[in-house]
Amino acid sequence: SARGMNAYGSFQIWKEVLKGTPTLVDRSEFVDTSTLNAIEGGIADQAVRRTWLKEKKQCFEKCLTAAISARGALHKVLTHPGGWLCTDDDEGISSHPGDDEELTRRAEMNKIRSRHLVLAVNLYHLVCSETASWISQSLDDTGSVGLSRDDLLSYLNGDASNTEMFWYEQCDELLPLVASDTFGIFRAFSPLDLKDLLSKIGETAVAELMNG
Repeated sequence: SARGMNAYGSFQIWKEVLKGTPTLVDRSEFVDTSTLNAIEGGIADQAVRRTWLKEKKQCFEKCLTAAISARGALHKVLTHPGGWLCTDDDEGISSHPGDDEELTRRAEMNKIRSRHLVLAVNLYHLVCSETASWISQSLDDTGSVGLSRDDLLSYLNGDASNTEMFWYEQCDELLPLVASDTFGIFRAFSPLDLKDLLSKIGETAVAELMNG
């Protein structure tokens, strides 16, 4: 469906953005303050911080814009009105009991939907967990310019999506969504697929505790 294609397209964009957005700001072209006196050094340090914060903010905005878009598109796939068995063209399909060809076609379509739904769940988890990891590494860079993580978060306007905990929480909410009868996502999962998902969510929970 168009919804699915949009979601996978958004995921690919996020993937490329994350790959191309550094967690560390390149300071090779910054002013060398080691040879300056105290007053000159203090002024230069402030200039370095301003430049560093500006570049860091640009990286966060670029990465998180892509991440929010990808998560939102995938979430729409997972919460499709009518549940995972409902597709955009279902209303135009006529049902003829006893029509073996139609029943076979529907069975094949259900298999395809199931595979894509399991993929969407895993891509959703990947976006959230990898974005959390990117943020964590980015915040660890603050000490290089004499700032704290809170200093950077304050500069970034305190938006919750700028924190790794926000993205870990999105991972936490995935399992209840999959298990919900409202959308019936769990029906698409084989025992092996479910075991794999539980393992990934478990690993994310450990990372969340370590960064909490």
